[in-house]
Amino acid sequence: MVIPLIIKWFHLHDSNSKAGDIFVIGHACWAGLALLAVSGFSSVDSIGVYGIDVIGAYLMGRILVETDEDFRKICAVMVTCIGLTIPLAAFEAITNTNIFIDALGPLTVERIEHEMRLGLYRAQSVFGHQILYGIIAATPLCLTHYVLGYRRGFLRQALLAWVPVTAGFLSLSSAAFSIFLAQGMIVAWDKVTKAFKFRWWMLLCLFGVFYVAIDLLSNRTPLVVFISYFSLNPGNAYTRILQFDYSIDDIIRNPLFGIGFNEFDKPYWLVASIDNFWLVIALRYGIPGFLLLLIGYLLVLKEAMGRELGDERMASYRLGYCIMLVTSALVMLSVHLWDEALYYFLFLLGAHGWIGRASAGRGPPPVGNDAIARSLGDYTKRIDARKPGALVPYQFNRAGEWLGPQVGVCMEGVSRLAQASRSGPIVAAPVAARTAHIEFRTASRKAGRAFSARFQRSAT
Repeated sequence: MVIPLIIKWFHLHDSNSKAGDIFVIGHACWAGLALLAVSGFSSVDSIGVYGIDVIGAYLMGRILVETDEDFRKICAVMVTCIGLTIPLAAFEAITNTNIFIDALGPLTVERIEHEMRLGLYRAQSVFGHQILYGIIAATPLCLTHYVLGYRRGFLRQALLAWVPVTAGFLSLSSAAFSIFLAQGMIVAWDKVTKAFKFRWWMLLCLFGVFYVAIDLLSNRTPLVVFISYFSLNPGNAYTRILQFDYSIDDIIRNPLFGIGFNEFDKPYWLVASIDNFWLVIALRYGIPGFLLLLIGYLLVLKEAMGRELGDERMASYRLGYCIMLVTSALVMLSVHLWDEALYYFLFLLGAHGWIGRASAGRGPPPVGNDAIARSLGDYTKRIDARKPGALVPYQFNRAGEWLGPQVGVCMEGVSRLAQASRSGPIVAAPVAARTAHIEFRTASRKAGRAFSARFQRSAT
C-alpha cells in the first residue's frame, strides 16, 4: 500500500508545500541508512518495517484527508472509537480484568501489569500499554471543542469532551493528564486573548520567559523540572531523568548514525526503556535522523498556521489541529511512542493537506444542489477596485457606488436562488427559483450596460 501512496503523493498538485513531507520521508530513509550502518544487513527487516510505518502512516493522512469535512469525519471516528473502549476500560480499572485480552489470548497484545493509582487499576484496554491508551484517548480533547463542538452549545461540547477525558483518566497515565493540562491552558489562553492579534506570539514569548526563569532559578534543567512535576509516580520521574543523562552520553559518542536497536550504556539496575520519544529517535538514528523528523514536524506546523483562512469554521478546525500537534510534541518529551500510538501521531501529522486546499479555495468538485449553490455563490465575489486583481466578497453598498443600484437587485436575486437551492431540490421551489432567475437576468443585463458605459467614459 505504501507504493501507491508514494505515487499519489508525487502527483499531488495542490497548494500545500511538500517541504514537510520531504523531511518526514527523509527521516525514514535516513533511519534505514543508520540501521544499515550500525547493524548491517541483519537489520533489513527492521528497516522495511520502520519505513513502511513512518511513510505509510504519514502519507495516508496527507493524501486521504482532502477537505475540512474529511477532517471532521476523522475526528468523529476517533472520538467514537475511544468512546467504545470506555466500558471495557472502566471494568478493567475496577476489577483488574481485561475482557478483550483475556478473550483473545495470544491473538492480541500482551497484558501489562502495573501498580494501582488513585485507588484504581490502570486500564490498558485494547492497546499494547496503558501509556499508549492514555495518549490516544486524550489527544482529541481539543478537537471536541474546536471541530466537533464548533458552534454547539455548552452541553453538547461537554458531552463530547467527556469521552477523551474519561478514557484518558481510566488509563491513569501521566501523559494523558499532561495533555489535558496543556490543552486546557491553551484553550483558556485562546478564549481570554481572543481580541489580541498577536496572542500566539505572546504565548510563545511567555513560554520562553518561563523556560529561562526555571533555568535560572532552579538547580535542575527545565526538562527535568517538567518530567518531575508531570509524573504521577516520583520513582518513574527519577528513572526518566537518569535515562536522559545516560542516553545523552551515547548520543554524543554516536552523533551520526546513533546506536540502532542496541542497548545504551547504563548501570545494570536501570531499565533499558527510555520514556522520551525525541530522545529515542536521536539515540537510534543519530542527530540527523532526529533533526529531519523535528524539522518536518515544524514545517508542517508552520504550513498549517501560516495559511490565511477566510472561513471562521475552517479557522476553528485549524486551531484545534495545531493545538493537538503542539501538545502531543510536548508530551512526547516524557513518553515514548511505538506501535499504534506512533502510527496515530504520524497519520495526524500528515492530515494537514485540507488546510492548504481550503486556503486556496480548492477541493473536490461539489455535486447536486451544493454545486448549484457554490456556482451561484461565485457571483457574489467581484474585483476590489482598490486592489486590482483581488477578489473580495461583494457588498451591496459598494455595488450601488460602483455599478449602480441595479447590481444590488442582481445580487439579491443570486442570494435568493442560492438559498432556494440549498433548502432542498430546486424543483421544490419553482416559483422562487423562477422569480429569482428572472430578476437576476434582468438586473445583470442592466448592470452590464452600466459598467460598459462607465468604462467607456473612463477610457475617453
